[in-house]
Amino acid sequence: MFNRRDFIAGAVGMSTLPFFGNFAFASTDDTKKKVRRGGTLTVAVTPEPPLLTSAFHSGAANGIVSTKMMEGLIAYDQELNLHPLLAKSWEWSEDGLSLTFHLQENVKWHDGAPFTSKDVAFSLMTVSKELHSYGRSAFANMIGVDTPDDHTAIIRLSAPAKYMMGIFSSYISQILPAHLFEGTDIRTNPYNQKPVGTGPFKFKEWVKGSHVSLVRNDDYWRKDEPYLDGVVFRFIPDAGARYVAFKSGEVQMGFDAVPVNELKGMKDSGDFIVTTDGGEYTAPIFLHELNTRRAPFDNIKVRRAMLHAINREALIKIVWGGIGEVATGPVPRTNTQFYNPNTVQYPYDPERAEELLDEAGYHRKKDGIRFTMFHDFLPF
Repeated sequence: MFNRRDFIAGAVGMSTLPFFGNFAFASTDDTKKKVRRGGTLTVAVTPEPPLLTSAFHSGAANGIVSTKMMEGLIAYDQELNLHPLLAKSWEWSEDGLSLTFHLQENVKWHDGAPFTSKDVAFSLMTVSKELHSYGRSAFANMIGVDTPDDHTAIIRLSAPAKYMMGIFSSYISQILPAHLFEGTDIRTNPYNQKPVGTGPFKFKEWVKGSHVSLVRNDDYWRKDEPYLDGVVFRFIPDAGARYVAFKSGEVQMGFDAVPVNELKGMKDSGDFIVTTDGGEYTAPIFLHELNTRRAPFDNIKVRRAMLHAINREALIKIVWGGIGEVATGPVPRTNTQFYNPNTVQYPYDPERAEELLDEAGYHRKKDGIRFTMFHDFLPF
């Protein structure tokens, strides 16, 4: 998935893995007929993650690696619809103050211990709420998790918070094995370095500075999955070296893996697939946040002039190598629940931008400059 910054370049004919494990459930009769079993996939990842769980450290590299071993309660498809994962179903109370998850049965941790609602309660209350960066925001209204039986977890809230359905994925709210973490210093627990999960792959080894190797979980609760025998995540910090690794076949898949200027050639060669599929969950948008309380952006004509002055199509073509699309607002089109395709657009029109700035009273000075502004980072 390449979404301006991230892409997958997979050798044609090879199986591929979704970004944060959110789409692994999706399959159709057609795709099942095309499944090729066996083999080991080598994935280029950068930077090397500091640990291999994402329960309280949700960096991108953590998510790419950890979600092949660890799982959350729910998953997303490519339209960002919710689907079961460790939770097979769920329902909200009428007052919105409780959310009941009915858990999958016959799920085992990689060490053979049974997965139960105790793991969910421990992970959400002790780990997510207390240690996750979202703890004081997304998990703020969560006041308890009841476990009436091994396969039911009831989340109690101090106030309705249906937005929480967006944070129970494998990436943000991984369920950790309570029997290995409870009563320990969770941040320094050695199982952050050698995870024991419920996912399709099991931890094999982590050679620092080199790679992480995973092997197929033969007891995975989704029968007949996964299709691969193993996955190796190689840490190659230099973009040029990653490009060489792709060209030589040492690596079959990557995220933000090669220089943008190489993408078109790789795609045109027919030996690689460059795709945006799978980036829907993150869908990064580059945008300018303007201080509308101070001049010059307190004037709507200046804000409109800025929109007309930026050639976004050229940025995509030159900066991103033609991979990407012009955003129509702060909400990506992949977020179908909130995306509005009818927002007013301001096409590239430098002449109109000049007119609006004149109307706003920002005329060109002798040096050609109308005004100066401070930008807090270099976006490209």
